[in-house]
Amino acid sequence: MIRKITILAGFIIAIGLSACDKNFELGGNILPSDDFLDIQITDTVAVKLYTENSPHLITSSPQYLLIGNYEDPDFGTTSASFFLQLSQYSYPDWGDSVIFDSICLGLPLAEDPYKYGGTNQPLELQVLEVSDTLKQIYYYSDENPNDYTDGNVIGQGLTSYFTAYDTDTSATENKDTLGLLVRLSDSLGQEFIDNADAYFFNYSERFYNIFFGIYVKATNDNFGIYKIRNSVNTKTKNFGLIIFYHFPNSPSESRRFVIPFVSSNVKFNIFSHDYSNSDFPEIEDTTTQLLRDKAYLQAMSGTVIRLEAPGLANLDSIIINKAELILKVEENSQYPENDQLWFVGYDTTKSLVYFDDFNYNTYQGATLYSNEYHFIITRIIQEEINNFYKKNGIKLYITDLNSNFNFQRCIINNGVGLNSSPTKLIITYTKVH
Repeated sequence: MIRKITILAGFIIAIGLSACDKNFELGGNILPSDDFLDIQITDTVAVKLYTENSPHLITSSPQYLLIGNYEDPDFGTTSASFFLQLSQYSYPDWGDSVIFDSICLGLPLAEDPYKYGGTNQPLELQVLEVSDTLKQIYYYSDENPNDYTDGNVIGQGLTSYFTAYDTDTSATENKDTLGLLVRLSDSLGQEFIDNADAYFFNYSERFYNIFFGIYVKATNDNFGIYKIRNSVNTKTKNFGLIIFYHFPNSPSESRRFVIPFVSSNVKFNIFSHDYSNSDFPEIEDTTTQLLRDKAYLQAMSGTVIRLEAPGLANLDSIIINKAELILKVEENSQYPENDQLWFVGYDTTKSLVYFDDFNYNTYQGATLYSNEYHFIITRIIQEEINNFYKKNGIKLYITDLNSNFNFQRCIINNGVGLNSSPTKLIITYTKVH
């Protein structure tokens, strides 16, 4: 344990103590003036990090949709799929003579990096029709797809890359948008053509109340996980359900009608994980808590890291001036590390608990810098010492708060074992007698 002691003038402690948490009764009015010595002690406290399953997350209206699957040597196998509602925003210029050609699903990829893991081979997708209206409610990462489909497959095949087709020549921002394209069943496209009045011209019904939506999943293994934009600009004519057609008098002139998905549509991600081939297969046994020299944090409602600092139990009657947690990311890791981690709590029902700092602002987490995450968690550590969390059934965790749409992950060196650069908690505090 490293310790640093600084003795300051008596009038400084008077200022410092007046700014401390109001829960502490310091008895300053009965202490003689000679006792006002500010003794600030800096300790390095060992911490223990445990890898645990993440509670299920709300994935409704995520910033991105995720699709695919991948097995990596540390985290095992991860799969992602999604449900998507589509909207009608214009009317097809069709008559009795229109001839159907084909129908495809176009999915706009996110900005680079839009893919994690896998090979360079094309992803194969299966598209199923949703069996009932999707509602504007909360959906979770572990939803059962069978609850929303009757198994009606409306398309399956290998995807191909393509770029957006934009009818507005001034809207250059969409021209280079990359996407995935998969062919759907001709019978679906012919259904839309044959019953256009029912699907597209009835003002009293929205399209998604007639055609309820789609469920999209990958059918080939270990081909990577793709990040899809959650809505499309209506000027971008290649994303959504794309109906290709022509007229008899111009057979070589292919036309298209697009049924897009926009920000107001219902959409949610579903994730599944298999840790049997991971570095921590015991995670499925909740009664076993193994303390490893590394901890594993994974988005997509994968894993979270529980933190314990047993050494804090030896500290009482103190005021925390500063508490800094330094997480050391494993060097030479090939994983796309999480952009921002958050320090949160889970109560006995596994409900998320947010923490406030000393100014009662929501704590904002830490970003990766020079292979480290730095958290300033002064109030959190003070309340941990005060046994506030223990009394309220709350445990401390580190998580990726964007876990419902990220595919990122990282490996953290634990505060135990033979790590040359372990995670540590540095606290500066003042004793109160």
